[in-house]
Amino acid sequence: GTPTSINDYNFIKDRYFFIDDRFKNNYYPLNETRQHIFDPSYVIGDVELYERVTNPETGFISSTAYLDPLNPTSNSLGGTWLKLEENVDYTIDRLLGFVRFGSTPSDAIAIHYTITSYDGQFGTEPTSITGTNLNSLKLLKDENSSTPNSPTWPLMFKNVYSLGSSISNIEPSGLEVEIVRDLGGGDERTHSDNGLSFLSIFGLDSEDENYQKVDGGDGKIDLYGSLLNLQYGELILPTYLPFAYDTSGQWGI
Repeated sequence: GTPTSINDYNFIKDRYFFIDDRFKNNYYPLNETRQHIFDPSYVIGDVELYERVTNPETGFISSTAYLDPLNPTSNSLGGTWLKLEENVDYTIDRLLGFVRFGSTPSDAIAIHYTITSYDGQFGTEPTSITGTNLNSLKLLKDENSSTPNSPTWPLMFKNVYSLGSSISNIEPSGLEVEIVRDLGGGDERTHSDNGLSFLSIFGLDSEDENYQKVDGGDGKIDLYGSLLNLQYGELILPTYLPFAYDTSGQWGI
């Protein structure tokens, strides 16, 4: 097919959000088998998501959402909130602690949730309600489109790219992905000066098609769900801010 080019700053915005900083901090790095690691003592139990509405009809509550519900002086947003429907308006990963919205929310999003344990099944009793209740929600997304100035910007994923909806109809082994550094003047490079491909450097290629480790990779993206979501046609770079210069070594948090 015709190649698709995506600029590094055109990641999907306002679609994926971590529920809190602890879940975010656990999310990367991936383990040796390219899987996320979760804390079995800290997973989502009960959860309700709400979107702020300006013209409420039925099924709404009046509440204030706080960036940190345990800190009443943190950024907050009051209003009328309509409960969203799981698996219709959003999906949630209770083990890894993030949500994905089916479409970009038009207003603020808030959440009420409990924390519990997981040992093959979710605990029946919450170990924490993280200070949230229906009178004091946690703010997940601000009222406007997210920017670096938004108080909820750190919770938003900034490493997921849309490859187009038709990707779900193709054979994964036929997908070709390259990361290209454009130096201007037609000088476009797929490899660094040390000979490693940027696909490998950015954590997308470290194995061959038989899932065996290969120094520098085999030139093809590794087919793991943590890197490639074929259902939604999305590419996921396995760091928080993959194209930002990171002096902290904290995976681009």
